[in-house]
Amino acid sequence: MFKKLFLTLSLLAAGAGLASAEGVDITFADNKAPENVEFGSTTAVTFADGHATATLTLQANNNKYRNDIKYNANFTLGADQFIAIKFIGQKPQGQGGVMKLNIVGNPALKEWGKPTSSIETAAGNYIYYYGPVKNNFSDNTTTATEVACTKLEFKIADYPAEETYTVDWIKTFNSVEAIEADRNVKDDGEDDMDDAYGVSIANVTYDDLAKAVEAAVDGDVLVVNQPLTVSSRITFAKNLTIKALNENAIISCGSYNGSMLLVNGGKTVTFENMVFDGTNCRTDKSLFESTAGSTILNLTGVTFRNFAMNNQVIITAKSSGKTNIKDCKFENCSNSGISAGVVFFGTNGSTIEGNNANLSFNIEKSVNMSVNGTLTNTEPITIYCTEGRVYTAAIVNNYTDVSKFKAGNAGKVLVAKEGKIYMEDAPAMSMNLGNAAFEATGNDGKTAISMNIECSSELAEAVVANSSLMTVTFNPDFTVYAVADDGKTITDTPMTSEELSKYLPTATFTAAEGGLAMNVATTMAGRYTMKAAFNGNDTYKAVDLGEKTITVKPTVASVGLAIRTYADEAKNWEAQNVPFTWDGTSFKPEKNTIYGVDPAKVQIVATATPWQSLTLYYKVTPKNVANSNALLFAAPDGFTEYKGSIDLSRYDITDFQIEQNGVMGEPVGVITSDVTTAVDEIDAEDAEEEAIYFDLNGIRVLEPKNGIYVKVQNNTAKITVVD
Repeated sequence: MFKKLFLTLSLLAAGAGLASAEGVDITFADNKAPENVEFGSTTAVTFADGHATATLTLQANNNKYRNDIKYNANFTLGADQFIAIKFIGQKPQGQGGVMKLNIVGNPALKEWGKPTSSIETAAGNYIYYYGPVKNNFSDNTTTATEVACTKLEFKIADYPAEETYTVDWIKTFNSVEAIEADRNVKDDGEDDMDDAYGVSIANVTYDDLAKAVEAAVDGDVLVVNQPLTVSSRITFAKNLTIKALNENAIISCGSYNGSMLLVNGGKTVTFENMVFDGTNCRTDKSLFESTAGSTILNLTGVTFRNFAMNNQVIITAKSSGKTNIKDCKFENCSNSGISAGVVFFGTNGSTIEGNNANLSFNIEKSVNMSVNGTLTNTEPITIYCTEGRVYTAAIVNNYTDVSKFKAGNAGKVLVAKEGKIYMEDAPAMSMNLGNAAFEATGNDGKTAISMNIECSSELAEAVVANSSLMTVTFNPDFTVYAVADDGKTITDTPMTSEELSKYLPTATFTAAEGGLAMNVATTMAGRYTMKAAFNGNDTYKAVDLGEKTITVKPTVASVGLAIRTYADEAKNWEAQNVPFTWDGTSFKPEKNTIYGVDPAKVQIVATATPWQSLTLYYKVTPKNVANSNALLFAAPDGFTEYKGSIDLSRYDITDFQIEQNGVMGEPVGVITSDVTTAVDEIDAEDAEEEAIYFDLNGIRVLEPKNGIYVKVQNNTAKITVVD
């Protein structure tokens, strides 16, 4: 898998396009003969370290030594391709011996009697190659661009004595330049050390980056082939290009007390397609520093991984040093300190270009940077400004698409003007919690509170779309106790915050004329300290709106108030209730007149959760007594049902009020009765009601005799004398 990838990279590096013919790519990475590959003497072949080692064996017919390599399979060769075989060391060297290449195909090819040429690798190994294919057609007039092949055979024969040879691979290439690029590749895994090396400059190899940089001269290209670790500072004071040969070229950063890779001296240093891993680096020191004079650090296609910085960046450009970043990635990189961002621009002239994933940068004072070409990042690049930033100075020159960036500083936004991007104060919200007006109304068993907040329509829309922009908390000034397992008994243990959160008020937001309306809903009355804050976004800065004491009044609907009457003389309460309902303005009983047996008595019924500390107050007003004072009654705290009864033949019930957690609700409802002895409800228009008599003290008299009484009949009362 890696060999094919390395070959692809090498061909690209050499400027050679891949041919349509698939060619061959034979390795011994699995330490065995690949499919369709065989040796002339299979018993004289061993496999180790990604290589095949064959021993020449004696041939009886000519008393010479031989051991061929054959590949029997269908494959295609391009007319311009080369066939190469790499030996660890050299091919057999005995006098008179030969290595010929024979390919069976259509159109036919002649046998190559010897290699076209050879290339020595950095480790002293040899690649022998044949080609191009078109130069060996049997018919010189053939103009075919491809050859359909069925067999490839290296004849290694006619040696005077026993020898061994070791083969690394057999491959096809599109050019000699591609073979040169591939000659030093460590291609068969960690055990294949034949051409493992750290860095090469042309044909010279070095085991680490520092030695290669020291040996390099202006203009050199340093190719990194294998993983390296850098644990001490390397100073780049030459014009150099450092690039990766393949994806294995990862530079791991060790711990060093200072910037690891220093570019200075007015030189230009370019890193291409490299991977830097910061797992083991110091978190308080930069990896790269570009400084002094007209020094330029170019980073193209570079990936930075696992840099968890603490108040430090990965890349620093300062003191006239510039850094140009193009198509780079910052994977699992962060900066937890106050100096945010992974790159620091401390001097003018640095640039960014292309798609730089997860890039963030910190820019100093009046410094600016530029966009080179276009930006194609899908997520915005975060810009942080240092303390002391001159905000009248542009941050990004020659660019106006602010969607490619976002402000990292709290309370700041990015704006485009004059062909540049600036960072400015975010507009403040015009919210004043102290002047907010509250209106309490009851509906559907909940108490609704509305607060109108003056702000721009844009801000209102933002809050409505994302309520997390606002934080509103309600802290009760009363203690709410937990309820026992029976669901009724109040314990002496306060509710936990998690339990209490189920009952605390909640806030939602809607757009309103002139701004924003905050709507609060709760079923638990009481006094609360409400705190509110706008958390800020890319357009508006955060604002602490302060706190305000609010009072949530209880409502009848929230406790299920109702009235019920006797059903019969045995004083069994009937199931039929007269509930209080919301009529859009207030809570009222469904009917105000109760008909019942003699005496006409009713029972007050209310349901409430015990922890609500509920008390019901009501007034009873004596009937037919002018200018009488009402009497105030209270049901027990925390009641779920009050079973005391009132004789409605003598009293009306008025002004129900509920007190909950120390807050009194509005008075609601009036209950009266028609004094009748009928068991069923009587329609006054259809029947003559029986007269009811009261003495002058308002006490009902069942059998009046010899006296003056108040006679009540058909809703009419008059003084009468009974003989």
